[in-house]
Amino acid sequence: MRSKGLLLILVMSLILILADNCLGFIPINEDQRPLTEATFIITGIEQSEWGDFVLVYYKIKNIGIINIDYYQVLFTITCADGHEYTDWDNGLYVEVGDTLSAYALVDIGKEGAISARVKDYELVNFKYHGK
Repeated sequence: MRSKGLLLILVMSLILILADNCLGFIPINEDQRPLTEATFIITGIEQSEWGDFVLVYYKIKNIGIINIDYYQVLFTITCADGHEYTDWDNGLYVEVGDTLSAYALVDIGKEGAISARVKDYELVNFKYHGK
């Protein structure tokens, strides 16, 4: 009986070792934060020389516990006449703790952008997406 118990322990250990090697390390998330988490800061807006476009300068900082492999961010641009325009930008690979500077070119169809804000965003780690 003792040998069956020992065999069971050995088999279970082998399964766990194989699973870890095949699936990779699964991060422990003790505080139940999302695995991917980021802050976005708009650092400036500038009317482009082409007139119909606004350059939105921004920074993304990965404050999660795993790398961000892909992100998509949605901006809302407010113009002087009160109209709002929404457009998006995306990027790749932001390591944990890193900050990336980027910009988006948004077509507003006219001049007069006065502000920009982040409306929404999506963060993806391809290995743990959906977990």
